[in-house]
Amino acid sequence: MIDENKRPAGQLRDTVKFAVSTSQAVRSKNVQYNNGFTLTPGKYHIKFVLRENQTGRLGSFETDLTIPEFKSVPVKMSSVVLASQLQPVTSKRKGQNPLVRRWFRMIPSVTRVFSSGQHLYLYFEVYDPAKPGGASDAKTAPGTKPSAIRLLTNVSFLQGNAKTYETPLVEADNVNTPDRHAAAFQLDVPLASSSPGSTPAR
Repeated sequence: MIDENKRPAGQLRDTVKFAVSTSQAVRSKNVQYNNGFTLTPGKYHIKFVLRENQTGRLGSFETDLTIPEFKSVPVKMSSVVLASQLQPVTSKRKGQNPLVRRWFRMIPSVTRVFSSGQHLYLYFEVYDPAKPGGASDAKTAPGTKPSAIRLLTNVSFLQGNAKTYETPLVEADNVNTPDRHAAAFQLDVPLASSSPGSTPAR
């Protein structure tokens, strides 16, 4: 990973071992790998290189990443993660993964293609949504209750300029993710009644 000045911003090297019965099993299932970096606001270029050690085959993926500077943004909001799977988490140590909620981990969709027999799960966070007592953020002192807030959100499906489906409003009344000073939302949208080609919109 490099920043906009071409300086190294992070590097990771890891070996992942897993057993499969046949090569066909790998082709029909996704293999998810989780890791992370802590980055300051700015623009970055990330390159992933994967090597299969038995055959020596290589694959790579590159993309640009922008970490916004939230000081000048009225609504400090994360990107929206889309998923169709929830995986149980058995370990009591959930770590700092924001996609782990209530003993389930969201498996982000890479293709963002969903079928009518699935559920569409959306996850996002709104940072520093309250300003108690004139403070500049939503930090709460140890032993005190989370800051009172009122955030409303929902999901609409559009086909062209016409709204085809809309979920009820979901309200957050407190900072439920205090370690990131955020109100987190996880929405569940059944797709059984959705028409092909519908697009989720915030």
